Amino acid sequence: MEMLLINDHIKTERLKLRAAITGRIIVYLDTKFWIILREQNKRIDPREKQLLQLVFKLYDVGKCVFPISQITFWEILKQEDKVTLYETVSLIDKLSSGISIINLDERVQLEFSHFFQSKVGNETDNLNELVWSKLAWILGLRFLSQLNTEIEQKNFFDLVSKISLSEMLKVIEVNGGIKPFTFKDNIQELNQNKKNCEGENISIDAMFLSELSGYIDHFKDSLREAMYRMFYEKAGRYPTDDEKEAVDIGGLSLFIYNGFKLKKITKELPSFRIVPELFAAVRWDKKRKFSDGNDTMDFLHASSALPYCNYFFTERELHTLIIQRHLDILYDCTVESSQNKVIEILNSII
Repeated sequence: MEMLLINDHIKTERLKLRAAITGRIIVYLDTKFWIILREQNKRIDPREKQLLQLVFKLYDVGKCVFPISQITFWEILKQEDKVTLYETVSLIDKLSSGISIINLDERVQLEFSHFFQSKVGNETDNLNELVWSKLAWILGLRFLSQLNTEIEQKNFFDLVSKISLSEMLKVIEVNGGIKPFTFKDNIQELNQNKKNCEGENISIDAMFLSELSGYIDHFKDSLREAMYRMFYEKAGRYPTDDEKEAVDIGGLSLFIYNGFKLKKITKELPSFRIVPELFAAVRWDKKRKFSDGNDTMDFLHASSALPYCNYFFTERELHTLIIQRHLDILYDCTVESSQNKVIEILNSII
């Protein structure tokens, strides 16, 4: 019997995950709301207790599912107290149904492959069916490449897919320990760059294109890998070194940039739209400064949630930016930050 190719197997399993939550409303909570839910028994605010009750009720009756992203995972690792860390993770294990959005690098590759194939007239899959993964693979599939055969990769993939996030953290602890996540934006550098670049862009659209250019450059390796994978799907083999050299990443980058510049790209390539758009909004606002070091993480939450979820509950400032740039409308995702309004929304779903 022909061996099942690992890429085909992963695709099949992701389609199964999406099918398992078909009919459920997908709600993305940023880290703020996960902490509120975790702490509800330790607070006296009745709204927070009501919030937890509604979330559990919607999950238990099969109305909603609450997946996370790698950004959520990184941020919950900021908790140095192991007790609260595992309380948060246990909550995620249940309410997410063990499902996460695939990591950023994989998502960039998938979105670009979908975009490229559609532009050359090839049949494409539904992106929304392929962006889902089991929680244990939240940091990506790079470990699979260390196995020699595809049957080993398939067996390892299936084994790890059965592990909860709590179990994964315990494995990490045994093998060296959990290190708190400490990333913060360099706010001094961001504000200085903002000041230095004042006057370089005549409009917020021009500011967006400046941000986009840098963002595309950051993901050039991901674009290369996406091209190699498309080559493999068509030829049944990976490209040779000479064939890899022939890939014109500069041309592809320009293709994406001009697509946005000429307004030919709208909802496509959401990872390339959302983060540059939000950074541009901050840089364009002369009164707004980078202040808490969390902007990059907040914007990555938005790029995970907006294109693939029905609701996104987040911080007030991020909510405001998203509404100002009409990204909620573009991606048909309801965004809210007020606990009272979140409770109203959840009650309306019930």
